[in-house]
Parts: sequence; C-alpha cells; structure tokens
Amino acid sequence: MTAGWPQALADRPVCPHRGLPIPFIAEVRPDGTGEFTVLDNKRAIECMQQRLCAMCGGPMGSEVALIGDRVSLEPDGFFIEPPVHEHCGELAVGGLCPFLSRERVPRRPVQPGTTVVGDRADLAGVGRPGKPKRPVIMAVCADYYPGLVPTDTGGEVIAYRPRGVLRVRRYAYVGDRLAEIVPGPPRPPARVIRQQPRRRPRSKR
Repeated sequence: MTAGWPQALADRPVCPHRGLPIPFIAEVRPDGTGEFTVLDNKRAIECMQQRLCAMCGGPMGSEVALIGDRVSLEPDGFFIEPPVHEHCGELAVGGLCPFLSRERVPRRPVQPGTTVVGDRADLAGVGRPGKPKRPVIMAVCADYYPGLVPTDTGGEVIAYRPRGVLRVRRYAYVGDRLAEIVPGPPRPPARVIRQQPRRRPRSKR
C-alpha cells in the first residue's frame, strides 16, 4: 500500500529500490523491484482491450491522456507511452516518472534484445544519451487507436494515435524540473480606428 499517494495509486505495490508506486503496466521482478522502463506485454494488451489506465490499472472514462512531445501531435506523429487517466498523467510528469519530470535524469539503458524505438518515438529525448529532452505535452483525447511502428533494430513496437483531441497541456523544464505552462488571460481585441479622409470645409458664399 502506497500511503501518502493519491487514491488512484494507493493500492499499487511500491518498488523497494526507488520507493515509488510501480505502474500497472510495468514489469515486476521476482524480488518485487519494478522495471519502470520495461512494459509487461500481457498487461499492455489488457489495457487496450479493457480500456484501462496504464498507471493505476483502473478503468478510464470518456477521456484518456497521452503523454509525449510536440512531434507526437504532428500529422504522422504518435505516442509510445500507453494511455492513462489525466490525473495519473499529472502524477507522472509531477515526479512519479523521474525520466519525464526531471530534465537531467536519463532513461536507463535497456537490456540486450529489448527493442529501441526511433527518434520520432523517443519520448522527450529521454532515450538518447547526450541529447537534450524536448518539452513535454499531454494530449487529453476522447479516444485513441493503437498501431505498430518500426524500431531502430528492425522490429516493431506498439504506438498510440489520438482520436478527438479535446485539449493539450504543455510543460517545460524549469531548473531541471518539469512545470506546466499556463497560458495567460486572452488579450482584449485591439481597437481598430478607421482612418477617414478629412472632409473639406464648405466654402462660404
């Protein structure tokens, strides 16, 4: 039981190495250590078939959140992080996922034989040694559909495309930490003064 964490993650087991709740979709070693960078394929399929949150394992409602970067929303872009509740996504970028929430924490090297996705699918640049991370976005959508994209090693990996983007939340690294960019109030419309040609004064007769 993860005391002190929000209810969505209160029942998740805690990784003894990191001291953090282990995401529902992450692999767990026999000693209880969570493999935060390795997905459990059976759980991934379960999440897709039953529309479950990859973070807490609970059912998702009418909205799902996808976390990636600006490239993910381009016409040919995609997300590689599985869909989650918006609130669970807030927890991930707020500190639960150190690879996202801190700019200088790199993703741990993957084990030999593990597929490595290409540059476009490399979320926030965290998998590329020496490469700066890109700003993070969270796209809240009505739905999503999965597909396969090629990897650098010639294999394929599951990716997710949004369907019906409702809103996009943007984040930037400030002092090595991730902070949400809150847009300011809209500016009042500028008053346009139409320039009228001066009328000649009527001549006195």
